[in-house]
Amino acid sequence: MDSPSTVPLTRLTAGSFFGAVIPPGCVLDVEVPVGLSLRLTNAAVASNSGQATLLVSQGAVGPLAPVATVRDGQVALGVALSPGRCRLAADGDALIVAGRVRQLLGNERAARALDADMADWTALCAQRRELAAASEARGLSWVEQAVEQGLPVDAAALRLHERCAGLISRHELRPGVPPWQPAAPYASPASWEAFADATGMPGGSEGAPWRLGEGRLTVVRRDGPALRAVLTDALSPPLTAMHALRLAGWGCASGVSELRLLVLGAEGGAELSGATKWLELLRALPGVKRAYVFFVGPEVPKRLHRTRRTLRLGDALCKLCFVRGTFHEVDALPRRARAPHLALALNSGLYDLHRSWTPTLAALLAARVPLALTSYHAQEAELDARTLQARLGARLIVNAQPNPFASQLPHLDEAFPGRAFAANSFITLTQ
Repeated sequence: MDSPSTVPLTRLTAGSFFGAVIPPGCVLDVEVPVGLSLRLTNAAVASNSGQATLLVSQGAVGPLAPVATVRDGQVALGVALSPGRCRLAADGDALIVAGRVRQLLGNERAARALDADMADWTALCAQRRELAAASEARGLSWVEQAVEQGLPVDAAALRLHERCAGLISRHELRPGVPPWQPAAPYASPASWEAFADATGMPGGSEGAPWRLGEGRLTVVRRDGPALRAVLTDALSPPLTAMHALRLAGWGCASGVSELRLLVLGAEGGAELSGATKWLELLRALPGVKRAYVFFVGPEVPKRLHRTRRTLRLGDALCKLCFVRGTFHEVDALPRRARAPHLALALNSGLYDLHRSWTPTLAALLAARVPLALTSYHAQEAELDARTLQARLGARLIVNAQPNPFASQLPHLDEAFPGRAFAANSFITLTQ
């Protein structure tokens, strides 16, 4: 198909019928409002005889993909387009396309309730940040702020936070880079405790001293809990992916040897640093001989854009690919990246950034790709899950549950002194 021209944007309303003639060489730009869906029901060639292929893109600039071919007549369609910008085009003769705009059940009421709760939460967080700034200006520490405000202090988390900071500083550990990884494959574990038992993960209260990094790093017993927390922080991304795949039912059939994972919103540190940590996908899933991990996001460094790296574990390969941009806008995505077994967005902040996330998530949901989101707090996890339901009409498989492979490295919450949080603490899964 030659380079197409775009016709003016068509905006839809609930309950309306949709009909359009798409000339060859033109792209129809359609916006489906939040809370609605467009179901294309049939397509016909405009002339008495001829042939045309209907092309659809869920996203403003993503690639057009064929969904149906029409020859000398009309065909029934069952194409559902999610909220957001989408495009329709005809390759061949002109096409007549028809459909119906529907209100997603319960979404209007749920969206209104979500908007109200979001406004309350946003206002509370703004007040808390202002209070924290004023307290810091008075020279109050994190603990003193909590005591003054009558908030309980998580003393255990504070002690572990301080020990982790000391360990990281003394040994110049880098965020996201594990100072240790298992030497052998292991059965897919269900928790950090099972992982530690299966792999002999160092840290904790037994086995000191630990010599890591070919003996270059020695950790004494006092720092055992901190070492364990640092390791869980670095290894949480791949093991959270493994856990989400299990929740989605992937790999239940025997003979599954290829895995395709899409990591959305990838950034330095958790996702992009310490590339070898993604070998845990091969260790935890011994049947997989080829794992493809695609890191896609606007924060992927320019120097990594369109680069690849291959990691080996025996006769198995883990191939990493880096793409700078958003999933729904990037034309240069590898073919396998467009049909992943799982899309993973770590600590996405969806509830607060839903407008920027919607086109990508809508495209994945339309393709029925399992999508896993993680969150720092229970409050964020609940808002993330409700955003998926109310704004995207998603069906939840797992609704904001604690993640057994959350990081155990605590961060001090500046807005709510006395409370600590950790990366990937909660997980939500939809398809």
